[in-house]
Amino acid sequence: MSASARPRRLRRAFVPTAGVSAVTFLLLLAPSGAAARPGDEVRPRSLHLTMSGAGTRLYDVTVDTLRVTLTVSKGGQLASYATRGRVSRHQVKADFGRFGKVSLHFRGKRRPFPSPPQKRSKPRTTRTVCRGRRPQRQVGRFRGTIEFDGQQGYTRLAVGKLHGEVRRSYRQVCRRVPVRKHEHRHPREAVASSASADPFGFNLTLLSARSRVGRSLTRFTAISLEPPKGIPVPREDLFSVITASLQEKVGRVRVFRSAMQFAPPKRVRISRRGVDPATARLALAAPFSGRARYRAADGGSPANWTGDLGVRLLGSGLLPLTGPHFHVVLCRVSAFNPRRSCFRRAEARAARASSAWRR
Repeated sequence: MSASARPRRLRRAFVPTAGVSAVTFLLLLAPSGAAARPGDEVRPRSLHLTMSGAGTRLYDVTVDTLRVTLTVSKGGQLASYATRGRVSRHQVKADFGRFGKVSLHFRGKRRPFPSPPQKRSKPRTTRTVCRGRRPQRQVGRFRGTIEFDGQQGYTRLAVGKLHGEVRRSYRQVCRRVPVRKHEHRHPREAVASSASADPFGFNLTLLSARSRVGRSLTRFTAISLEPPKGIPVPREDLFSVITASLQEKVGRVRVFRSAMQFAPPKRVRISRRGVDPATARLALAAPFSGRARYRAADGGSPANWTGDLGVRLLGSGLLPLTGPHFHVVLCRVSAFNPRRSCFRRAEARAARASSAWRR
């Protein structure tokens, strides 16, 4: 097989998927360079371009590669549009159909990577040693065209140049090696007795609803902290993390929209452990509207999820979040040991939706 045929075959075989928060896609290329031994970590080559600008109504608009993803965010709301495009270290081109297009050329200069924040931790016992070419970072300007028109006209963007950067990494073979005693730079810190993780009976309560209609997938989650009886907790320290999202495909563009909200206890009321059947009542603030009620299965009666609760996501009308077509789960886990699968899946969805909140 020729050298030029390998990247083409791998590009056809590799199908990238969306991740949490700002999305990074890696283009895997053919192996080359140093040989790997058992226990080594092989880091593949990758190319990552990113740039951002401001749309109307103070929305942040970011373009990321590779599958080219255009992300719009404001406050606790986010919408991303992903499609295939042509990407190299000099240019980005993609057609988003009815939403717009991207055609940019990059010119920049090499710059060092930003230093990671210092974190207090225990002294390292191992360190990573890598063989291969070091990653490179260029910072400069993208010139050309970004045309974007959000559905329902929530924001628009049309610019000729944007600040951005290109990051290139090369194939490396890495191995963990022990750290010698003289390499420890910091003395061992004392651990306070209060660091002991005594669970005290605190639980996390999860209410999750999901509905698939055609090629659209709607999800809703509410995660709340439930203190044990007899332990007073200030009301300002109790809240629920609310997320809602809609995934769909419009033409060849994959669209993901989400909203996140921190709700006080009065907005989310879930029956305590031991109450049978379990119930929940929700009345949320904007961008949510309406109310919802959940009642678990009881004897011969099936579980039901009723009300007029809905949410307005970026570029969408009112999205219903209740009804018989929703599958609803209510589960509890220890706040200090949340291992149940129902919570792990909801936690991942909340992390993805919260990427807009952290911006």
